[in-house]
Amino acid sequence: MPSSVVQKFALLCLLAVLKAPAGAVQPRTGVPHPIAPHPAPPPSLFELINKAGYIFTGTVIDVERISPMNANEVATIQITFRVQQGFRGARAGQSLVIHEWAGLWQSGERYRRGDRALLFFYPQSKLGLTSPTGGLLGRFPVDGRGQVVLKPIVLSLFARNPRLQNQLRGKARLEAGEFARLLLGTRE
Repeated sequence: MPSSVVQKFALLCLLAVLKAPAGAVQPRTGVPHPIAPHPAPPPSLFELINKAGYIFTGTVIDVERISPMNANEVATIQITFRVQQGFRGARAGQSLVIHEWAGLWQSGERYRRGDRALLFFYPQSKLGLTSPTGGLLGRFPVDGRGQVVLKPIVLSLFARNPRLQNQLRGKARLEAGEFARLLLGTRE
């Protein structure tokens, strides 16, 4: 007999939970529930270029994780590039050292020795850190012949610029220096 009372009580509790409004059964922590952010629209080509402190084609020659020396610092990744062509903030032949927050590597921002790319980096922050403008959109892969690989994501940047769309239509690759000069001459 007592077990039937327990079963009835458990059933009533279950029904009360199922009928209660959604917010009523969630734990009260004093912290509002996070609202899922809407993804930010991709930057325009003009923003990608104008926000860049460094624009260059280069090859990764070294990648090193730098651990923090004390609690006030963050782990960083030090990437050394050999600059082939410098368009802003870098010059040909230079070894350019970039420091990125190590957390970017969790989101897929990675470099490997031998990688070649046309890169758009923000100016260095007060902490000496930088990252590509527009995230992965600020990094255009360059093949062994020195040509930018025009992947669909790259071509999507040009959707708002008919002149660039016309010049790149049907092309899968374009010489990196020509591509950079084309982009730098762009006004949206």
